[in-house]
Amino acid sequence: MALVDFEAREIRHAMVSEENFATADAARDAGNDRLEAMANDR
Repeated sequence: MALVDFEAREIRHAMVSEENFATADAARDAGNDRLEAMANDR
C-alpha cells in the first residue's frame, strides 16, 4: 500500500518493510506507528 501525491508525482509513504520482526506484536506495533505517522502527515 502506498500514499501517492499525484499532483507532486511522488510517493509519500509506502507500507512495505524489509525488516524482520522477532514477534507478531513487534510487527503490529511498527505497523501501527507507521499508520499513525501517515495520518499525522495530512
